[in-house]
Amino acid sequence: MVLFQMSKGTYLSADNPNQMANNRPFAPTDKEIKELTAVTELQDYWGGVDSVEEFEDMLKSVYIAKFDFMNDCPGYYGDLFLIQPGHLASEIPVVRVCRGKEGKLEILHERLI
Repeated sequence: MVLFQMSKGTYLSADNPNQMANNRPFAPTDKEIKELTAVTELQDYWGGVDSVEEFEDMLKSVYIAKFDFMNDCPGYYGDLFLIQPGHLASEIPVVRVCRGKEGKLEILHERLI
């Protein structure tokens, strides 16, 4: 019995209600990359980007993984993007982007959704 169906065919089952059947990353689509480029705070985070096109090219050159995410508590589920620059330096950590309550992408800060 399926209790909950998420996008991309991931499921939460009655057999194991605390774990999704598919918790593996997906590559973001071109449409999602364009949507990420529209996040002003994300543009500001990287800084030095002169245009949306330049920022889109930059995003295509870094590591981005998309998850159909389900938070254990307090119950967020939906898109989660992890963005990692091409180097492992503590001054530029992994950035987490998820959908806010209005469906727009936003940087996930140290707060609960």
